[in-house]
Amino acid sequence: MSGSKSKVLFKMSGSIAAYKACEVISGLVKKGHEVRVAATESLFRFVGEATLEGLTGNAVYSDLYKSSEMMGHIHLDRWADLVVLCPASAQRLNQMACGTGHDLLNALFLAHDFQKPYLVFPAMNEKMLKHPSTQNSLHRLSEWGVKVYRTGEGNLACRELGEGRLLEPDMILEEIEKTLVQKVRASSKPEERETNPKRILVTYGGTEEKIDDVRSITNTSSGRTGYEITEVLRAKGHLVDALASLKAPLAFESAGGANQRFVDFADVDQKLQEKLSNNHYDFVIHLAAISDYSVQKVTQDGRELVGERKISSQSDLQIHLSKNFKILNRLKSYSKNKKVKVVGFKLTSSASHDEQIAAVNKVLGDKDVDYVVHNDLSEISEERHVYRVFSGDDVILHGDSRQEMALHLSQLVEEL
Repeated sequence: MSGSKSKVLFKMSGSIAAYKACEVISGLVKKGHEVRVAATESLFRFVGEATLEGLTGNAVYSDLYKSSEMMGHIHLDRWADLVVLCPASAQRLNQMACGTGHDLLNALFLAHDFQKPYLVFPAMNEKMLKHPSTQNSLHRLSEWGVKVYRTGEGNLACRELGEGRLLEPDMILEEIEKTLVQKVRASSKPEERETNPKRILVTYGGTEEKIDDVRSITNTSSGRTGYEITEVLRAKGHLVDALASLKAPLAFESAGGANQRFVDFADVDQKLQEKLSNNHYDFVIHLAAISDYSVQKVTQDGRELVGERKISSQSDLQIHLSKNFKILNRLKSYSKNKKVKVVGFKLTSSASHDEQIAAVNKVLGDKDVDYVVHNDLSEISEERHVYRVFSGDDVILHGDSRQEMALHLSQLVEEL
């Protein structure tokens, strides 16, 4: 889908942590972003140029004075949607803070347009990190508008233990993705925003059915997909209320849109009734992984336990469950707007094609569901999140990442 890909300028300074940065680059490419690398000559002592070309599919930039690329420090920065410096060594940070432009990376920084995000992920020895010159440089860069991230703690390359360790690749990747979504949200071009904002309710995350004060029945839903969808819809200017589980991430609130938490089946059902009956929503995007069962009673040694703060683990426990109704099928009946469009989600596990279609059709068989987004666990990993959006028997949208799904659903919302 047009607009789902971003252009990332990935700057790398010489550091033993460069291997982690390569994992980040690989993750960005797998998510569909275009990545171009600008590197110092010292970096190639740790990572080969061929490796970076292989990961990105693009040439690596390192020479400020290379023939035909004399204006590279201008054009590369203008090309990018976002700039990353990872790993950022102490020497590089101190040079940037002094404003020197003696090589490509520093010239790129001097040419940077601060309307675009500039993210820095440091990596160095703990004493280098805490040196007054480095601390002053980090402070100055932050004042200029650079987003400087903390370092991790642990074993360092110098065999010491302490701060200065580059953050783990998945954490860096998550921060880059989050910033890209926020960039869309903060777009300075009003014409790029949705001119007819819709009122939308998004639910996401998993319920927790209480057994006692420290135990509960829950599921593996992280809430990350719903978070992504909420962020993108708000970025497009829609009025989005989010109803999220306790452990799910919360998207930034925006004018006309608020966040609220839910705990268990009864809680989410009550809050959905309140929200839908009191507000005129155009869409409900219902991702919440709601338990099919609630705890009816708990027995131990033939005795029903009532009001136990923490149940003893000295003997067997029997948990009696009661079947819950499908909230998805009641959303339109709860709704003030009876013409509200409902998007449901169906997850299967290593199902055959026929089994997947049957599962989707079962959800669509209810007239109160307009669209179904289908995933199968076998097609979900850290790198991929395959999905298909069904309307009746037809697949109308499909892709393989959470961000692409969010953008596709925003397109669906805007077209109706």
